[in-house]
Amino acid sequence: MTTIQIRPDTQVGVDEIVNGVASLDTPDLEIFLQRISQLLATRKAPHFSSEEAELLIKINAGYPTELKQKYRDLLAKKAHLSISPAENKELEEMTDEFEVLDGKRLEYLMELAQIRRQPLDILLKSFGELPKYG
Repeated sequence: MTTIQIRPDTQVGVDEIVNGVASLDTPDLEIFLQRISQLLATRKAPHFSSEEAELLIKINAGYPTELKQKYRDLLAKKAHLSISPAENKELEEMTDEFEVLDGKRLEYLMELAQIRRQPLDILLKSFGELPKYG
């Protein structure tokens, strides 16, 4: 089994680390995942400029977990016709917020396409399927 040196005198197995990470609450787990994703992106693509790497992180980020869950809850209420007027207004506001985030993602994609001197459709094909927001 692979071990990871934490300090000069401390070795920890990967399974132990995963078990420890599993105990994190969701916001801390998301932060941990983002930092690990940044590390992996840097290792896999060291030829990317820091600007490209930062854009890739922003492009691959999703909506915050709490926001997604609240949105799903409100959609379920709306589907069951049990949504209050205030909740419906909140749902509309959240939808607007998601559209703004989607617009920012598109801006990041266009900026990356310019840096790489690629048409946007070619760049999008290189991504395959982007992480879902909602």
